[in-house]
Formats: sequence, C-alpha cells, structure tokens
Amino acid sequence: GALRLARFNANIDKVTSDYFQGLPIPGAALAIIGFVLFSLEFNLGPYLKYVAPFYVIFYGFLMISNIPFASFKNSEFVRKNKRKVLAIILLVFTLIILNESVMILCVITIYVLSCLVYDVTHRKQLATIFDWKEEDEE
Repeated sequence: GALRLARFNANIDKVTSDYFQGLPIPGAALAIIGFVLFSLEFNLGPYLKYVAPFYVIFYGFLMISNIPFASFKNSEFVRKNKRKVLAIILLVFTLIILNESVMILCVITIYVLSCLVYDVTHRKQLATIFDWKEEDEE
C-alpha cells in the first residue's frame, strides 16, 4: 500500500485521470475484506491457509503493477447513460446490503477481472498510457 501511495503521489500530475496505474488501495482493501467475509460465511477448511497468502500477494502485486484500472471519472459511457449507471449502482448497493459476505467479493472480482481482460485485449492501445515526457526544467 505504501509503494502504491508513493507512486500515486509522485505521478499525480503526469498520468491521465481515465485510468488508475495499478489497482487502487481501496479496491485491494475491498478484495481482502470480501475474501475474509466469504471465508467466514463459507468454511474453506484447510485450504484457507494455502489460498489466503497467494490471494493477498496477488492483490499486492496488482496495486504496484502498471495495469490500467478504469476510474470512470471521464467515462463517455457514464456521461451518455446516467440513468442506467445510477440503476446499476443502486442494484449493486442493494445486493451488497442483502448479502455482503458474497457480493463484496463478487463485485471487486468482476471489476478486477474485467480490467485485466480489457488490458489484455487492448494492450496495443494502452501500451503508452502511463508513459509521460519529463518537462524540461529551466
């Protein structure tokens, strides 16, 4: 988390606001919280002690990766479909309230997987998204 925050602060003026460079800390925190709630609800038995470290390390690497994660700040889809987006947000919050032990994990997993798939399928378009030119200081 500290490495992610340091990079975010160092690059805040240099990267586009359309994408996060790596998974944001709140996203990784939700993933861990979702995993804990899921494992409390459904007994994973002896496998939990083997799965949990890899899960945490995976999300740690996602935070410091250069994979672009959608921020939706300047999303054209959101601007054009405000009512649909509001309905989706309300539906997701309702589902989270009804069954938080499953839905938090599902929502963050869908977000992460969709961003990973988008990165793989659009790799050429996103190749230079986090490249910036240093401004010459005079």
